[in-house]
Amino acid sequence: QIDCDYKLLSRVHGQMGRIFLDQGAPRNALDELDAAQRCALSCEDTLMYLSSYSFKGSAYEYLNMLDSALAVKREACRLYELYGYKEEAALSMAPVFDILLEKGDIHEVARLMDQYEEYSGVFNPENVVPESRKIYYGTKGRYYTKAGKLDSALFFFRKLLVNATTTNHYECGYAGMSKAFHQLGLQDSAYYYASLAYSYNDSCHREKSTLDYQRNQSVFNYTRYQQLAERKTKEATVNRFMWIITSAALLLLLTTSFLILLLFRNRAARQKIKQQEMSLRISELERLNQEITASRDELDLMLRIKMKNAIPRGEVTTPGDERSTEALGDDMFESLIELKKQSIEEKNRFYQQLLESVRHKDPARSSEEVLKDMPVIASLKKKTTAKGSSLMSETQWEELKESIDKAFPLFPRFLFESCPRLRPEERKVLYLTKAFFSTGEISLLTGLSKTSISMMKSRLIKKIFGTEGGAKDLEKRLSQL
Repeated sequence: QIDCDYKLLSRVHGQMGRIFLDQGAPRNALDELDAAQRCALSCEDTLMYLSSYSFKGSAYEYLNMLDSALAVKREACRLYELYGYKEEAALSMAPVFDILLEKGDIHEVARLMDQYEEYSGVFNPENVVPESRKIYYGTKGRYYTKAGKLDSALFFFRKLLVNATTTNHYECGYAGMSKAFHQLGLQDSAYYYASLAYSYNDSCHREKSTLDYQRNQSVFNYTRYQQLAERKTKEATVNRFMWIITSAALLLLLTTSFLILLLFRNRAARQKIKQQEMSLRISELERLNQEITASRDELDLMLRIKMKNAIPRGEVTTPGDERSTEALGDDMFESLIELKKQSIEEKNRFYQQLLESVRHKDPARSSEEVLKDMPVIASLKKKTTAKGSSLMSETQWEELKESIDKAFPLFPRFLFESCPRLRPEERKVLYLTKAFFSTGEISLLTGLSKTSISMMKSRLIKKIFGTEGGAKDLEKRLSQL
């Protein structure tokens, strides 16, 4: 366009190209530098045109297109000299000194270095290099190393280290000295400086990562501020839109918070009711347990009285015999015993139903807790601590077996499949062990000695599980079933 400020626009594109180079985006940099050259041509800005062209050589170096980088830099240097820009010509070739050294162009590097030191304006009259150009000492050291002048190389590497202010300076100086000493055949010194260079190389990587982050952050901030500036033109509309969105979000948040609060309150109320129901069920279980235990004790007493007053078959009673008088009420006494059995069975059935509902409501209860809640087990536990005979009756054994089979239906099937031929005393020991009775308690309930029970447990673990072990191993295996 006629009214376009091409001079300013060329500098904007040129600066964007340099920013992309700093970010490590050489292809984007090439696009911006091309645009800068076109704008510079439009306003006949020769220096801007040549500067943009020279920076394209650095972009090619980033892309590892070293021949292209050298060609561009040489052409830029020639054009700078042609138009009388001696300082720019000297500075333009400095970035590719290392490429020329790797190619072995020692004489060209020597000529360019002389030109650099004479016309670049980097060196002041005291021959002191400014902070940003101190790395040149390392470049010159590498030149002398390549030229075989190792004393001069070491001199410049030491000079770099003396004036070093960054980890990059130290890494470059130590690496150069290591290479020079290696060429001198002093391997110990070469190894020493190589290790120092390696340590500073890690620091260089960390600093480069930090620098890249800072640069990216700067570009991000620049872009953000640009977006904010563009957004200012639509500030009124955006503010109104944001106010609507904020109001809607706030209303939604309040509604959601209220619903969540209501949900939690309902859940807490349901949880409380559930806990109360569970407490009532457990209290009812405990009451039933006590009633069943008391009824079972009464039944045992009635059975003992019946056995005590039983008249042997064929014996003739006399009128003065008390048993003949008591025997007259045998039928009624037998009926009482049957009623008591039916009562216990009915209570036990109701207890099992209530226990199943508790287990359904609370499936996390362990098998030990389930077993402890069984009335028959509570009764047997009480029996082992009472004075007198503590032998388990056949009725209690049948009830114990039935209760465990109902609570753990896979347990009897497992025993049958593992060992179908179990002796009655072995089966009793297994069920009592499953119910967490100790060896001493099993001895009291079955009349077997502790030694024989322990030996039986060792045989049973071999019979059922096919492995060697003792009583404790059997208890652990059965509790896991």
